[in-house]
Amino acid sequence: MNLALIGISHKTAPVRIRERFSFTTRELKEGLEKLKKIDSARGIVVLSTCNRMEIYAQLDDLSSGTRGIMQFLLDTFAAGEGEISRYFYRLNGANVVRHIFKVACGLDSQILGETQILGKVKSSREISLQAESISGLLDNLFIEAVNTGIQVRALTKISHGNVSIGSAAIK
Repeated sequence: MNLALIGISHKTAPVRIRERFSFTTRELKEGLEKLKKIDSARGIVVLSTCNRMEIYAQLDDLSSGTRGIMQFLLDTFAAGEGEISRYFYRLNGANVVRHIFKVACGLDSQILGETQILGKVKSSREISLQAESISGLLDNLFIEAVNTGIQVRALTKISHGNVSIGSAAIK
């Protein structure tokens, strides 16, 4: 089984671009219905926040599955191929695992250690469970990422200080 991630974040795109590629909860459920129909897709989870939109997938065939996800992005957001390739990043295999753990722990956030992302990772899993789009592998991955995020926050001081952009702006 192949793990893949296609995403956009504060590291790769300005706010005006990220805003175009985000989902409301209703749109997310509709998007998952379309994404789980991709031939090669065994499981799909979408993490959509103000700073990132990432599609995590377990695919039978990495090449055709990735093409299907890219086509979904082009169709859903009326985007051009150049726009997708310019702002989006792609990860495969173990790099996907490392990335979701960094995200859940707040290490990939605009403000190091911010706490809201952990709840978003958890709710993304729950929405995928409701949509019946998640595979056992992705389910276990997201459960472990959330548990690790909780543990990292309990054992370190990563969440102390400025834990949101709002609190950092006020200071």
